[in-house]
Parts: sequence; structure tokens; C-alpha cells
Amino acid sequence: MTALAAEAPAQPVAWMRLAGPRGGSVGSVVQAPTGSLFAASRNVIFRSMDDGQTWQPVFSALWFEDLELAEDGSLHAASAEGLVRSMDDGATWRPLGVGPPGAEVRRLAQSPGAGLFALTRDSVFVSLDGGATWQAAAAGLGEHDGSSRLVATLAVGPDGAVYAGTAAACCFGFDSALYRWNPDAARWDLLFGAGQDAVGGSVTRFAFGPDGAVYAGSVSVGDYGDGGFFRSIAGGPWERVAAVGDVLDLTLYADTTLYAATPRGVHVSHDQGATWTSFGLDFFAVRALAFSDAGDLYAGTVPYCFPAIDYSHCMPGYGLFRRSAGAAGWEEIDVGETFPLVHTLAPTHDGGLLAFTSTGLWRSDDHGTSWHKRDGAGRRYPFPYEYTYTESLLETPWGDVLTTAQFGTIFRFAEGETSQYGTEWFELTTMAPAQDAPVAVGDSVLLYDSYLGLQRSADRGATWQTVDGLPERRTLAAGAGDVVFAGTAREAQVLRSLDAGATWQTFTVAPVGQGVGQLAVAPDATVYAAVHPFLYRSDDGGETWAQAGPDSVSAWGLRVNKSGHLFAFNGTKGLQRSVDRGASWTSITAGLPALFFNGMELDRAGFLYVSHLSEGIFRSMASTHVANEQAGEVPARAVLHANYPNPFQAATTIPFTLDRPARVTLEVYDVLGRRVARLLDEGLPGGAHAAEWAAQGQPGGVYFVRMQAGSLVAVRALLLVK
Repeated sequence: MTALAAEAPAQPVAWMRLAGPRGGSVGSVVQAPTGSLFAASRNVIFRSMDDGQTWQPVFSALWFEDLELAEDGSLHAASAEGLVRSMDDGATWRPLGVGPPGAEVRRLAQSPGAGLFALTRDSVFVSLDGGATWQAAAAGLGEHDGSSRLVATLAVGPDGAVYAGTAAACCFGFDSALYRWNPDAARWDLLFGAGQDAVGGSVTRFAFGPDGAVYAGSVSVGDYGDGGFFRSIAGGPWERVAAVGDVLDLTLYADTTLYAATPRGVHVSHDQGATWTSFGLDFFAVRALAFSDAGDLYAGTVPYCFPAIDYSHCMPGYGLFRRSAGAAGWEEIDVGETFPLVHTLAPTHDGGLLAFTSTGLWRSDDHGTSWHKRDGAGRRYPFPYEYTYTESLLETPWGDVLTTAQFGTIFRFAEGETSQYGTEWFELTTMAPAQDAPVAVGDSVLLYDSYLGLQRSADRGATWQTVDGLPERRTLAAGAGDVVFAGTAREAQVLRSLDAGATWQTFTVAPVGQGVGQLAVAPDATVYAAVHPFLYRSDDGGETWAQAGPDSVSAWGLRVNKSGHLFAFNGTKGLQRSVDRGASWTSITAGLPALFFNGMELDRAGFLYVSHLSEGIFRSMASTHVANEQAGEVPARAVLHANYPNPFQAATTIPFTLDRPARVTLEVYDVLGRRVARLLDEGLPGGAHAAEWAAQGQPGGVYFVRMQAGSLVAVRALLLVK
């Protein structure tokens, strides 16, 4: 067997973030006093200055928790990186720099009569001198019955009174309650939550109406307590009213109408919360509500699981929606890159790419540049809510699309048909839940591993049989024709079948090991097996094995392109590549956002994709295939040479050679995949050429120059030093 030759040294992998699929999370929406609208996704704050018609990103951080309008009119944004403030309508953002020393401040609340309050991760503080000194302000919290002392939200009423709602703690039996600050006694007075008047869940939001009306909403926590709606009218006693369920946000319009954001859409009340009716978006978890000056209602949706049902019933997030004043329904608003959670990726046999996300199945036929939704709109999530996550995605040689959902249920996509769930996804009748991804072999065989053993169908999933007598398996990989491999779970062994899984032989990979974690089959039939912490290789169809190299490889996923290059990914350690059949490895994570990755895939053209937990999908700018006549590829017709000087401080020259006339595009990208310069876009004669990049105004760091000349795409790294 002749192995594929590898080109060395390999070029760095330059990455670009794809603009789709659509959907995602918008957890906060506010309107500033200037009239600008702001929407916060997981990692980006967007601003609209034209009443929601167009949106631009203005600030990014990791995992925004909340975006609020402070009492002084400034904007406060809380994220995993801390609290920041903008005092110029979102143009600039600065760390707040206010709060108790060493404390992580999540929210500030200013009361003219009571002082400045700072809500931290585990307590609340007050300052009576504008933030110069601080003192604890937890007295009174939880004293009535030993309930939770952890404050979940703060709010200042029109009269300057400060309100606090605490967070329930299901694991310790702590309930939550509603409080008001007593500045004379420097303690919190209980309003509601003692004994039979339990709030139940964690308090999420306060809202204030005319004539002293105060409203509060809460959400359930675990299986302890129920969320709901609470009110006090004109200073009267507090009460729980109306079975509206969990309340994630509250807002009033014209001081008369209440709107509640819930995990099952928006609800409206015209009688101060005594009764509620649906206001649409019933299949979405709405976390944030805000009205514009024009009277349009904006709703931000997020993924949400119902904890009272053992966290197995979930709703998808799908970005931002608007219901214009007087309109009968909602419209989806494209604010920009609000990426859905990408569960799994899969190449198609005709060169496309499939992505299963929290908003359903998407397909791209142009290497991720554009996407279209395969399963129908309407109810965005295709399965019953107990199936909240998909663990694999496969297009079979006969065109079926299969996905393995939570709890091992396999679903088949049938475009244009309607299942019992009202979608185009049908539950595949199988022998037992799947433990790993199914594989397709030949033109009709499906295999998957289950707790009852290896399951095999010879009729494309219509009927199934258990293959007896095999050791416990962990992973499957299809080879050419009817060849298929299986890695065992407890011993470092690989099983091989030459008849599409009907019969099997066992071969030892390593004398010791924790089982085979990943398998991959190269185009030249070389078989790779990851047995922690090393990679092993077989050149004879899996019969004998040798350690591929001295480097340790921690692989959650393993792929081989048609040039024989190996790619391994680990969700917390990044991506690695080997161009010498596993003998050595280099990191290709540079240019990707901070971890966590949850998927990697190659398409037929050799483009490499990686899905990020919160940042969407990234793709290599160029194909990972190399020009290799031994592999039957066409040699390159142009060469992009190394720039000089490199590193450089102000400008650098980028030379290239064409062997024939061609239209040449030469562009520079930053490490996030954003184009920062276009140097050339014109037809040129054959021969030697060069372009200069003057990098004034660009920050120092790594950049990538990308040249396209005809069908050739080449990328090189540049280092700008400031």
C-alpha cells in the first residue's frame, strides 16, 4: 500500500467566521434616553439608531448576563468579564471601576435617598459617599426563616425606594423572597416570602406602575418552588396572582399594560396582572422585552430548559423579534451575528455542508458563505422538547439525513412530509438507544452501537438485528466498499468487518490502553486509532498497528483529508494537524476565539470547519488539500511567496508569481477572519508580481494575506509589530 505523500512544511491555517446559520440568543434589549436600541447576544452588544431598521456591533465580551439602563441614563453591561458602562450612547465602554475592593460587581443601583448599591456574586453592598467607601448591606436577608441570602436582582422605584429579590437554592432548600431597603435601620425589610407566602423560584425582575404599584416576577429553580407573578397595589399587601408561569422579564407600556417574558412566549395583562393572555412567540423562550419610542415591542429569545422537568424539556433561542405597534404578529429582526448553538456538522456527498443547530437543520452549498434552512420554519425546534441536543449528524450514500438526539434516539429527515411532532423529522424505529454516532456502509447498511450490542440494518433502517458475540464498542468508522471498523471501549482493540458488519475480526492496537476513543480511515486505506494518550496507525487494513509518533494526542474528533493530513480536535485544548501521518503535530488554533469548541468537520473540497460553543462556525480560508500529483490533484499554477520584511512595522511587500494570465485577488484578514485590506482585484499577465501593504492604523499582531488566482487559493501569515 502506498501512503499519500505530505507537503512540508505546511502553511498556517487561517480562519474566518461564517455569517450563518441564523438564530441564536438575545438575552437583553433596552432603549437608551437618546432613542437608540441595544440588544445583547451571548458575546456582542448591537446598537440601532434608526428604530431597529439596521444594527451595528458596538462592544464584545464573553457571555453577557444582562444589559440595563442605569438610573443616571448610562448603560451597564454585565458579562463573565465583569461590569462595563457606556455614557455616550454605546460608542465607548469602560470597566466600571466602582464597588467594594476585590468584589465582582454585577449591578449598580443608585437611590437619591438611600445611597449607591452594588450587587456582587455573593452579596450586596451600599455606599453613602458616592462609592468612596462601602459597607455590607445584607442585614435582614433570610432572617425570617433561614431562606436564601443571595440577592438575584436590585431595582430602584420612582420614589427612590430600593427593592431586592433573592435567589432560590434548590439543593439547600432555600426559598426566595422580596425585600425593601430600610435606610434608617440599614437593613432589608421583608415584603413577601415567609411561610405560606413563598415566592418559590428566584426573583428575576421588578417593574413599577402608577400610584405606587410594584410588580415582581420569578422563575422556578430545579424542582424546588414555582416561578410566578407578584404585585403590591398602592402600597397594599403583596400577593401572588395569575398562573402565568415563570417570568423572565416584565415591562409596562403607557403605565397601563403589563407584558411578561416567559419561557413560552410573551403574555399581556390589562388588569395589573390579575389575568394574562398570550401575545405570541409561544414556541420561544423570551428573556427580554423593551418598547421603542414608536411603540414597537422587541423580544429577545434565548435557549431555555424547564428545570422542574429534570432539565430535559427545552426551548430554542432564535434571536430578536419585533411586533410593530398595531401589528397582528411578530417579525424576526436580523441584528447581526447572533449565532445559534451548533450541535453537529456533517459533509454531504455532493460537496455541501450540513449543520444541526438549536434552530434546526441548515445546509450550505458554497463552503459556508450562505445557508438555507432545510427543515420547515414554524416551530423552530424539530423534535419534542425532551430531545434538547443532537450528538451526531450523517448524510447516507442514499441521501437520508440522520441525527442522534439526546437519550440516543435516532431521527430521519423527510423533506415535505409531516411526522407526529408536526415537523419533517421522524423517529427511527430501532432496537435500543444509540451510544454513539451511526455509520452507513455500502448502499443500504446502517450500524450503530447500543447498550444491547451492535445494531445492524440491511434495509436502510426499516428493520434491525443485534450482532451478537462482540466486545463492548465505543466508536465506528466506515472504510471503502463494505469495510467497516469498530473501536472497543475497554481494551485497545479494533474490530474489522469486510461484509458491512455481518461478521467481525478482532485485532490488538496496543498492549495496554483505555479503549479506542476515535477512529479514522484515510483515502489510501490507512487506519488511525486514538488510544489515550497516543495515536496508532495501521497500513494493512487494521491487522497490525504501530504508534504513529511520540507526541501525545487528545482527540475528541479525528479527520483525514484526501492529501493524507490528519486533524484532531479537543474541546478545551484546541485543534492540531499532522502532515506526516501522525508522526508529529502542530497547533492550528491561532486565530480562533477562546475555547470551548464542540465539533470539527472537513468537506469534500478540503475546507476545515470548527464549531464554537457560543461564537458560531469558523472555516479555514483555503482548502487544506495540497497540490499532490501522486494523489491525482492538479499542480498549482501560481505561487504566493513569503512577504518581506516579516515581521514588519509599517509596510511589507508581498510577492507572487503567475505562470499564465489570471485575475488576481489579494486581500488581508485579521485573526478573526475580518477583511482589513484589499490590495488587488484585477487581471494580470503571467510572470513575477508584487503588492505592498501599508498597515497604518492597524494594531500589531498576526494577519493573513489571501491570494486567489483563477482556481488557486493560497494563504500566508504576516506579523505586524508595533
